[in-house]
Amino acid sequence: MDYYPDSTLAITNFPVFDLLSWSPMERALENFQGLVKVRKSVRKPVAYVIPASEKRVMEILARHRIEMNPLTEDKILQVEAYQIMHVTSITEEEEEVPYVDAYLKTVQREFASGSVIIYLTQPAGNLIPLILEPQSTFSLCGEGSGRKYNFHEYLTENSEYPIYRLMAESEVHQVKGENN
Repeated sequence: MDYYPDSTLAITNFPVFDLLSWSPMERALENFQGLVKVRKSVRKPVAYVIPASEKRVMEILARHRIEMNPLTEDKILQVEAYQIMHVTSITEEEEEVPYVDAYLKTVQREFASGSVIIYLTQPAGNLIPLILEPQSTFSLCGEGSGRKYNFHEYLTENSEYPIYRLMAESEVHQVKGENN
């Protein structure tokens, strides 16, 4: 998303509680950019598939209490994969973040036992694409807080992004049938 000034809201007043005076008050926020425009919109998949080798991603998702369904045997699935073409950077909220030029392709991939399926029909269903999509403002690839996680290598030009999108209901039923 991009944020722009809204001429009808040049100054935004909002309530705060002042701990020094122990009283409520109003503060004015100038140069408020309250007009939000979508930069890129992506059709959500039915589920994401994370290869068994991507333990760091699974650890982050577990910390967010996102439900993951492990494959109990190797499985070939038809998925969408991002092909990363070009990576540069842009400035968002005074931070330099990756800007990814990628396209989706439909491929068949074998996923080893221990890979996980993450269905979007769960309480965190809207959060999951924000974390896993490479072009998302909140993607784990742009996370740069200095923590031990660093996923910048996922954004290598002319490579396939290692998180896959399960789009077909028939593939979902095939996987769910195996895990039940």
